[in-house]
Amino acid sequence: MTSLTMMPSTRIKMEPVNEEDYGTDAMRFVASGNESLGREIVNVSPSTRDQTGGPPNKKRTLSHSSLDNLSTTLCNKYQNSQTLSENSVNDSSSCRSTPTDGTAPLSPKERSPYKHYEVTHSDHILKVMDEMRITGKFVDLILIAEDKEIPCHKVVICAVSQYFAQMIDLALPEIQHHAVVDITFQILSELIKFAYTSRITITDSNIQQILSASMYLKMSAVTSACVCFIKRKINPSNCVVLKKFAVSQKCTELIDFAQSYTLKNFTKVAQTQEFCEISLEDLLSYISSDHLNVLHEELVYSAVISWVRHNAEERKSLLPIALKNVRLPLIKPQYLLDVVQKDQLIRSSKECEPLLDEARRFQLLADQRPLMQSSRTQPRISYRDQVSEILVVVGGLNKDKILVPDCFYYSFPNVSGRSLAKLKVSQTAYSVATVNNNIFVTGGAAKSSCNEVWAYVPSLDVWQQVASFSEARYLHTSIGLGNHLYVVGGHNGTNRLDSVERYNPDSNTWVKVRPMLQPLSSPTAVTCDGCLYVIGGAGGPSPNEIVSSVQCYGPSTDSWVLLEPLPQPERGAVAANLNGIIYVLGQHRRVHAYNKHLNQWKAMNNTNGGHLHGAATVHRGKLYIAGGLHGNNYINGTIEVYDQLSDTWTVVSILNTPVYAQGFVSIFKDIR
Repeated sequence: MTSLTMMPSTRIKMEPVNEEDYGTDAMRFVASGNESLGREIVNVSPSTRDQTGGPPNKKRTLSHSSLDNLSTTLCNKYQNSQTLSENSVNDSSSCRSTPTDGTAPLSPKERSPYKHYEVTHSDHILKVMDEMRITGKFVDLILIAEDKEIPCHKVVICAVSQYFAQMIDLALPEIQHHAVVDITFQILSELIKFAYTSRITITDSNIQQILSASMYLKMSAVTSACVCFIKRKINPSNCVVLKKFAVSQKCTELIDFAQSYTLKNFTKVAQTQEFCEISLEDLLSYISSDHLNVLHEELVYSAVISWVRHNAEERKSLLPIALKNVRLPLIKPQYLLDVVQKDQLIRSSKECEPLLDEARRFQLLADQRPLMQSSRTQPRISYRDQVSEILVVVGGLNKDKILVPDCFYYSFPNVSGRSLAKLKVSQTAYSVATVNNNIFVTGGAAKSSCNEVWAYVPSLDVWQQVASFSEARYLHTSIGLGNHLYVVGGHNGTNRLDSVERYNPDSNTWVKVRPMLQPLSSPTAVTCDGCLYVIGGAGGPSPNEIVSSVQCYGPSTDSWVLLEPLPQPERGAVAANLNGIIYVLGQHRRVHAYNKHLNQWKAMNNTNGGHLHGAATVHRGKLYIAGGLHGNNYINGTIEVYDQLSDTWTVVSILNTPVYAQGFVSIFKDIR
């Protein structure tokens, strides 16, 4: 039989031969290298009988001579196809130029690389290396614990332990091959096995040893496994002990988790024997926290007294320190009278008397409570869970430029506004901000600029005048930062101001801080990551000289710096911080967003209506804007909410009275 000879590297793909000679699907021929030829059963054309005399549409097997003839014909057809010009190729996907070496062209699939990933490769390597460790093959490091040797491979140990990686990297040549480790042999053996097998068994009996050893050897994967184990086991009886252990190991993740668990379950934790054994430092870390989860402050007082009585001789002198962190003004009057004042430990301590006086005055003099604000008069967050977060519209000017003293609140999804105590001021162009859940209205102008400050106490639904700041001003801005209130810039009737004053609600006092880099009126202010940003405003002698500057104040350094300016100057704009992004809403409905990490501004989608000289705030994790001027002649009476993901604004409610130059803040209040 005649054979078909090809070059070793040949790859050929033939087209089907002519139907006149061999039928519809006569023969497909593929050869690769020196692989043997394949044979196929073929169909005979239905039009005629073939040369063998067989009936049509019957399957037959090609004889050796037929195959030889067929092979010769196919090769002739292929060779003839080499003379075709590239210009005659109409379909590039099926007809390609043929390589000059006589090989068939490769399809895109054949040309693409084959990428292989062996799923079990890493496990196999670890298994083999573990076998080498056990048999001592290629071992280049001996660890010694309790005078016992543990052979291993440097590359494996250094890959899982930063401690060993640093030690071996810095070790002298003569100690490169042996290392003494101050860990028990059993625990070190378990950790070395983990390095080779990625498996370790953690139990109640070995958890402390394994966590301590993994922290010491800087084996982060084992440390994480230990923390996960402890999180599953934590309960009110052991959480304070686990925190103490975590502190000794400097395991930050476990410290934070144990602290959070104790705060959340404080009522149960305070009833355990372990709680009575904690240090004063730990006690203060719990009872001073806003996140302490208690239904009422009487539980905190009871826990403190129990802790003191557990070792009264040594701890009674610490009672005043602990009691300063109990919010006695919020304790029920009857409990204060019948329990706290009659307690022998309290009566025998002169340092506790001022704290009792503060609580009694706060409860008896309701009209003076705004003047007695301190950290002890602020409800804990767990109390706030019992109240509602509401949006409050404060005052403003109506279409006739007349002061509106009304205050309304909105509690969505209820879209109708409800009344609060009316504002008592007579001036306009004031500024509104919140600190410690109280609303503050500062400055303004009637016949002249003023320096009055009024505070709204949500629990009492009253406005109360507090200490005035030193420099009268209007068209200024104000903002709460930490536990302080800042008033910034403005106008005194003659000049624009660069002065900045800070209010401390605890002491009801004002102090001046470093002035701005430029005097401004009608700026907007916002806080982000502990800094104060003053944006835009009017900054020159001309009332129309609008600026685009961004000034940033750092309270810790008492200093100002200039940042990337707004893309367009703005006066009377409003600003808010939503998830670390500063949004400025200005003229012509435009909105710009500032990324402090990139120091860049970006134009966002416009609001539905104009809100110049309106107000914005963040409420329940969303950005809201209300009121303001739409153009020069119309007041926008809508409240809009912003969707940060889709960059869209939606009207959600209508103000009871359309206003501008108003306040718009979010606070917690019992509205039941």
